[in-house]
Amino acid sequence: MSSVETILKLSGVSCAGCVAKVEKALGALEGVESAAVNLATGEASVRFKPDTIALSELAETLDRLGYPVELRSEVLQLEGIHCAS
Repeated sequence: MSSVETILKLSGVSCAGCVAKVEKALGALEGVESAAVNLATGEASVRFKPDTIALSELAETLDRLGYPVELRSEVLQLEGIHCAS
């Protein structure tokens, strides 16, 4: 499976040291290709291989570091989807 990119909203990111700590921890995980944290928005952009590491593992790692992921839910309405066969 190819890699995917996700944006994670983090709590507690308040300085450049926090950014470096998060980027280093995420970057060390097997299956993570890149991780970049925006200090201004408190968001981490993570590119990872979901067949190697689950999104929940990323969130657990961040929680253990003291930067819990703020969960949000979005409902998308899809139209025009038809059977492929």
